[in-house]
Order: sequence, then structure tokens, then C-alpha cells
Amino acid sequence: MNTTVNSLILDADGVFLSERPYWNTALATALLRSNLTDKVNGSWDALATAAFAESALQRVTKRRGCNSNWDLAAVLSRALGDVEVAARVARRLEAGHLDRAVMALEEAAENLATLDAVESPDPLRIFGIDRGNDEFDSVVTDFQRVFDGGLDVGWTFPREVLSETREAIVAAFETVIELGYELRVCTGRHRKETEMPIRRLGLDPYLVPGSLTCADEVDRAERLTGQGPLGKPHWFAPICSVLGFDGAVGVLGGATVPTVAGCRVYVGDAAADFRAVLAANELGAEMLYIHVRSGASSEELKESISGSPLCLGVVDRLSEVPPLLETVQP
Repeated sequence: MNTTVNSLILDADGVFLSERPYWNTALATALLRSNLTDKVNGSWDALATAAFAESALQRVTKRRGCNSNWDLAAVLSRALGDVEVAARVARRLEAGHLDRAVMALEEAAENLATLDAVESPDPLRIFGIDRGNDEFDSVVTDFQRVFDGGLDVGWTFPREVLSETREAIVAAFETVIELGYELRVCTGRHRKETEMPIRRLGLDPYLVPGSLTCADEVDRAERLTGQGPLGKPHWFAPICSVLGFDGAVGVLGGATVPTVAGCRVYVGDAAADFRAVLAANELGAEMLYIHVRSGASSEELKESISGSPLCLGVVDRLSEVPPLLETVQP
């Protein structure tokens, strides 16, 4: 019996889901919690553009391994919890100096990062935030209510957006399946943040049922084994996508990665994705990588990844992935 399984493992945000709505929600949540939403004065679109397209405010947390946008909301909220910072941002918003408002917020968020990542079991602790306390839970609650429209921030923005048209995404998924690949998703966000958009956008029929690997599996493994942090760039998540939860936990316990026939390709858009794939390969879980340019990655990152023998290519969008897979058909 042929047990060969070819898998295309997709990060979600920046690959087939646009992460911009979640960045927008993080900023809106922080402004709401700091009573600054009225200072935006009808300039939300310009403010969001200044924050995420021009300043890349999202990289404050992303480059430190905080992949959930709940983390971004928590860090921005903590930064605006400083009365002087909030007043400075408010003055600049009222004056219409949006780029300067973003600069002040970014500087304050960066100043929270006082711990080296190696010293912290959870990258969010780098910013002095405990993921398990009431403050973080409150941010998560507000984030979800803003995203779902249950908290009025005074302006609107799209909540669930694909990185391309749905037709282009579906065509790419169908082509990948025709090439003999299963589709799986491996994301640093939590299940509550990820499952519903996939379902609402009608993409779940194309994915292997029950194959979503997310922060919930990482959290569960950390509690079960006492090891951590296990989120990307650790190898746990991509190996979990291939072997399942029990198999990945077994590897954490010292088991050898079993040989699995077939080709596995991970599609990501951030340094943490590529580093997780490198780590998985070092353990013997052979896996190739395709990089999608997005707001989470820089040109320097793209250049360093493209030179790796594990990298099949660097593309601008998911619809450019299928032709690369044709070059590695088993």
C-alpha cells in the first residue's frame, strides 16, 4: 500500500489571510483602552497606513517571536498605559501628525522590551507582560470584541480579508491538491483567532480535517512537558503539522523523528517560520520552504532566505506557489 504523503503546510497570516485587519484591531484595541479613539478625528485609514504600511509597527512584536496579534494589542496597550506616552500620542493625533504619533507609540513599545529573548520562557515576557494574568485576558477580551464589532471604536475597517481574491486562493489550493499535496495550516495564532476566518471564508473544505496546528497545541505541549518556549521559531509546530500532537511531544521527549515518505513544503512569511523549518530539518524532519513577501518580513530577510538550499523560492503571493511545487514532485 502506498503511504506516501505530500504536504503543503501554510502559515495563515501573510500567506492566505491578510494580517492587516488583525494589526488594525490591535491598534484600535489599544487606543480604545487608553480612551484615545476620539483623538483620531476621522483619520483612521491614514493612521493605520502610517502605522502598518509605512512604520511597520507590527514588527515590534513579530521580530521578537510574538506571533499572536493579541500580543501586539497587549504591548501597545501597555505602552499607552504610560500617562506621558498617552498624552504625547494624543497631542500628535489631535494635530494630525499621524506619523509622529506612530513614532511615539513605536518608541514606547520598543522601550518595554527589556529582556533578552533567551532569558524569557515566553517572548511576551520580554515586554514585561505575563500571558496568564488578568491584564492580558482583558486585552484579549477587548480585542475579540473589537474584531467582532461588539465594541464601537468610532470607525470601521474590514475584519476578515484574504491576501488575494478568493478566486485566486481557491485556484491555488485546487492546483496544489491536483499536484498531489495535502493542505495543512500551521500558525502562531490561537485557534479562536484562526478557525472562524477560515470557515467564514469557505476555505476549510480544502484543508485536511483537524490538521490546524496553532498556539493552542504549543500551549498544551508546554504545560504537558514543562518545556518552552515551543512557539515558532522552535521546531515543535511544523513537526506537529507532520506527525500530529502526540508524535511531536514524543520528539520533545527524545524520540527520533520517524521517516515519513513524501515531500513536505512549508510556506511562511516571517523569520520565525524559516527558522522553525531549519530547526525541524536539523532534527531529521525533511522540509522545504517557500517565502511569501509580506509586512512581517524585510528585504534583508528575503535575501538571506533565498540563498538557502531549503528555499524553493521567494514569491509575492500564494498564487505563485504551485509552479514551484512542480519542480519538486516526488
